[in-house]
Amino acid sequence: MAICERCGQENREGSAFCMNCGSPLQGPPPSDREGPLPPLPLEPYRPVRRWALMAVAIVLPVLLAGVALFTVLASRGEEGGGPYKEARSEAMFRADPARTGAFPGPGPSGLQGIRWNFKTDGDVFSSPAVCGGVVYCGSHDDHLYALDAEGGEELWRFKTGGWVSSSPAVCDGVVYFGSDDGCVYALDAESGEERWRFKTGYSVTSSPAVCGGVVYCGSWDDYIYALH
Repeated sequence: MAICERCGQENREGSAFCMNCGSPLQGPPPSDREGPLPPLPLEPYRPVRRWALMAVAIVLPVLLAGVALFTVLASRGEEGGGPYKEARSEAMFRADPARTGAFPGPGPSGLQGIRWNFKTDGDVFSSPAVCGGVVYCGSHDDHLYALDAEGGEELWRFKTGGWVSSSPAVCDGVVYFGSDDGCVYALDAESGEERWRFKTGYSVTSSPAVCGGVVYCGSWDDYIYALH
């Protein structure tokens, strides 16, 4: 196990970053990844990088909030619709591109115990996205899973070259997510077939935001990408 010198968190041997605080760990990236990843810089970790990533995490939702708000207000005037007319066809981390955390409809009235569970071959750090009766979730066994929301049966799985800590976004029949192999993936939501992938310079643990037909996602290579 690799111990983070900053917070003391135990991490999988060969991990590039601490899964708890995000600090870089000593040693090269895991050798079992598909394709070479750039080595960590030799200079000490600079706090400015963490502040830059925090600033990005704050600014990006603000920039997308205007577009999301306009979409909601415009949909109110559509006949037979409402502000959440298209909500059932989309799902992403914290509900929407602005990360408001406001979900349509009532919440659960009570919990009646465990309905089902599904065992993967690794830790599950990804937050599930539920859309169209299907649960989409990543695992540290390098797979993204699609499970039946009613009974928990596996519908399909897709293998990447690294951990899937990214929480998937589902929009217009496509599932978007990132992987520790440095790629952003787009899969067919029904079949799990790959539509495209985009290679960044390092691990992608960021959860994609989809707005206006564009996929926004950050990478540990210090860039935010807008993909169409």
